[in-house]
Amino acid sequence: MAKQTEFTAKARKAIHKRDMESCFFCLRGYHMENACRYGGLQIMHVVPRSQMGLGVEQNGVLGCIGHHSLMDNGNKGLRGEMQAMLEDYMQDIYPGWSREAVTYSKYGNSQVLETLKGSRITQGEHDGFSFLEKKGEDSI
Repeated sequence: MAKQTEFTAKARKAIHKRDMESCFFCLRGYHMENACRYGGLQIMHVVPRSQMGLGVEQNGVLGCIGHHSLMDNGNKGLRGEMQAMLEDYMQDIYPGWSREAVTYSKYGNSQVLETLKGSRITQGEHDGFSFLEKKGEDSI
């Protein structure tokens, strides 16, 4: 299962391009006292690996080391708010996005496919996993 939660080179490249090589939270001026002004961008899972979040473009967002640490550690009580911001962002970009669509399922995500009628869903390079296409783009 570890392989499915790791971002592929293709997914990493797409996330960096989509997020314009910038921290999601820094772009929004969110708690800048935690920002890392020296670069150090990392890809953050929207649905964490610990919750079986897949390593796909639709589950990753760029974050600086400071904001990524703030999100992961949650010791300032901001995790819920940060999580909601990331999920809203994904839903804006990928119509029908849901946590279930980017979460590992041993038996595939057929339930998710039923739930997301009207959204364009494809089978990607991760066999048995379904994920959403970005607005206005062809199949992945």
